Formats: sequence, structure tokens, C-alpha cells
Amino acid sequence: MRALRRTETARCGPIDDIKFINDAIRILQSIITKRLQKNSLASSFASLEAVLDNVGSSIYVRDITSGVLLFANRSFKKSFSKELADNKLSDLFEKNIPPRSHSGNYEVHNREREKWYDVYYTRIKWVDGRPVSLCAIYDITEKKLYQKRIEQQAYTDFLTGLFNRMCCEKDLAAFVEDTRKNGGHGALMYLDLDDFKHINDSLGHQYGDILLQDISKAVSRIEGISSSCYRMGGR
Repeated sequence: MRALRRTETARCGPIDDIKFINDAIRILQSIITKRLQKNSLASSFASLEAVLDNVGSSIYVRDITSGVLLFANRSFKKSFSKELADNKLSDLFEKNIPPRSHSGNYEVHNREREKWYDVYYTRIKWVDGRPVSLCAIYDITEKKLYQKRIEQQAYTDFLTGLFNRMCCEKDLAAFVEDTRKNGGHGALMYLDLDDFKHINDSLGHQYGDILLQDISKAVSRIEGISSSCYRMGGR
């Protein structure tokens, strides 16, 4: 499991949802406070449960003091039934929440499921007044896969499948900066194909492309450079 603190701007949808959830809870708590003498606590909880069961995310609520799970909405029970049964919610979604953090969000990669989630957490008072942690989870797997495809297209040479010049410049800058900070040494090898233009001119570009692809496959199979092999040219 790997959790990453979010640094980019969060999507509007989840933020709007979590604000709605918090606002709804505050309104319900205000109503509950005024009407506790007339209505039972069970009735108040039923109202809150109805709200949380109809928001567009998987939600669960845990008692901060005891760690007891107090509530999980329908979406959460459907999506995470195994984790609920195995009591793994804390390890899955909460282990990277700072102890004194009141609210925030971060990204979780569940390697077992091969899923990515946005986790939004906030501390509130539950219907009975106890402090709780409310977590809202959004499945962002399709978004992450789409981002990877876009990144692959941006940093990959279409003909050879090697990383392209833009990727090389980005990685090289990162390598140099890392070496400057942490010390160490490195090497850069530039391989040029002499008179390659004559192949294209005499045999045609289709044969030149085949030769480039074969050379690229052979070079990228060399042990130790498969993840740092780039094509600097290209039409």
C-alpha cells in the first residue's frame, strides 16, 4: 500500500461533496440539539444515516477515542465489504492521517485491488456528541489510468516506443539535481547512427523505420538501461 499526500489542486466534485456532507451534518446537529427532548437519539441517527446514504461517495465514521466503527453508508458496505469484515479500514485509509490534523485529503493506491482512491477526512461531533473521524472515499482509478496514458503519449516516441527527448530532459534534470543534493556520479552515453539518411533515401522511410525499431529494441534490452533509454531524434 502506498499513500501520497496530494499536492495538486483537488477536483471540484469531491470537495463540493465533502462540504455538502459537513454542512448537512452541522445542520442536522443543530436541529438535533434543539429537538433532542422531543425526538429520540435513534430518530436523529436515522436522519443523518439517510443523508449519508445518498451522497456520491463511500463514507464511514469511526469513534476517535475508542476506534469503534459507528457507521458505514451503503456505498461503502458494497465497495469494501471484505475490508469491513477483516477490520482493515484503519490500515487502508487512515494510517497516514497526521495525529493532530482536523481535516484534509490524500491519495491512496491499493496494490491488492490495483485501485486508486481519493480520501477526504474530517473530524466532527457525532449525533451523540462524541468526537469522530468521518472519511469519504472516491474511486479515481479511471482518472489515474487516463493520466498514465496521456503521460505515456507525451513522453514516448511513437515509432520506437522509447522515451522521447522531452522525457530525457525531464529525467536528466532530476538526476542532476539528485546528484547535486546527495552526491554520487553518473554517465551519459549518446549513440548516433551515421549516414542513416542514405537508408531512407535509397530504400524508403518504411525500411528506415523498421531498422530504427530493431535497433531500439536491441538497445533497450541491455541490462541496466531499459528504463533510461531515449530517442532524441524523430520526424
